[in-house]
Amino acid sequence: MQTSSFNSLIITALLLASMGCGTSGNQSTEMITVAKMVQPDSVYQVVIVATADGWGYQITQNKSVIINQPTIPAISGNHAFASEPEARSVAMLVVEKLNHGRMPPSVTVKELDSLGITY
Repeated sequence: MQTSSFNSLIITALLLASMGCGTSGNQSTEMITVAKMVQPDSVYQVVIVATADGWGYQITQNKSVIINQPTIPAISGNHAFASEPEARSVAMLVVEKLNHGRMPPSVTVKELDSLGITY
């Protein structure tokens, strides 16, 4: 029974450490990578992240983050995406714009609405 308690303690400690516990006073900026998606025929990768407030995404190029989007773009305020699929759909739209040379790859409220993004 002691081994089980010890294992639970180790797992809890590792989870807290991976969440950045104690590394920052501002929890809304702490992010945990939950999925990486490599786009075929693209130099960009999408990384979906869980934040303290919801979901966000990063877009990387050659292993460097070029876009860090912890909140929903195009709307006022700092509101995280309500779900991982919502963050992913907007990230994929941004990658599509980047692949077509659109710089900056701005997202509009109309595009958010067409994707069914909750805000």
